[in-house]
Amino acid sequence: MTIAEAVTIAARVHHIYNGGDGQFTQGSPWHQVYVDYAIGNGIINAGTFSDYGKAATRAEMAFIFSSALPEAEFASQNTVNALPDVTSSTPYYSAILMLYKAGVVAGSDSIGTFNPGANITRAEAAAIISRVILKDTRFSGKMFG
Repeated sequence: MTIAEAVTIAARVHHIYNGGDGQFTQGSPWHQVYVDYAIGNGIINAGTFSDYGKAATRAEMAFIFSSALPEAEFASQNTVNALPDVTSSTPYYSAILMLYKAGVVAGSDSIGTFNPGANITRAEAAAIISRVILKDTRFSGKMFG
């Protein structure tokens, strides 16, 4: 999944959440309309990404998807104080931790390893965005750290 694809999904989710239909008029390059919407609606900031065609990391995906909905939609339901491979110096640390606490992500093993620098796959992104949208599919009772 590329940065452009992640931003596109986040823009559509945000648009629908706010009463829209998730439909956008395509431009050139194809992703520009979504980038402009995402910047205009605080999902990302101008200049956050310089290459929308590059593969998105798991940390970048967490940042983008966590901004698709208001923070209140990510209420904590898990106790997460630390992760084995995410520290306060990890890019997008706060977004990653918020998604763990909300049950949107639970890591790739029993100790909660996130692999923030690994590229996100489409399957992983689909699972995570479904948990962003559908609260009843979120993990509950996870405790790390």
